[in-house]
Amino acid sequence: MTTKEAKQITLKVWRYIATHSRIESKLGLPEDLLVLIRHLTNRCPLCEVLIHHCMDCPLALCMSTEEGNPGLYRVWREAGTGLERKKAAKAIVAKVKAWKV
Repeated sequence: MTTKEAKQITLKVWRYIATHSRIESKLGLPEDLLVLIRHLTNRCPLCEVLIHHCMDCPLALCMSTEEGNPGLYRVWREAGTGLERKKAAKAIVAKVKAWKV
């Protein structure tokens, strides 16, 4: 998989998640999307192609628990409401979309 392909798949997955805020885990994706990521590192195309190079990722430190600067993926995973999940998913889409590859 190339970085461009990883970006495209990531955007496809997160755009779906952003419009289906009831999804609380990537495992809740429909099969046609889940099949694209199920076998990947962390079920993430970006992790798969950038393994061990997290700072090159548009979602760098996505699981960070740093006070005042949590990772975007962590924010989504820990969101308590659909509205919070939607907001976090949209932030992920924006970051990935702006990534120049």
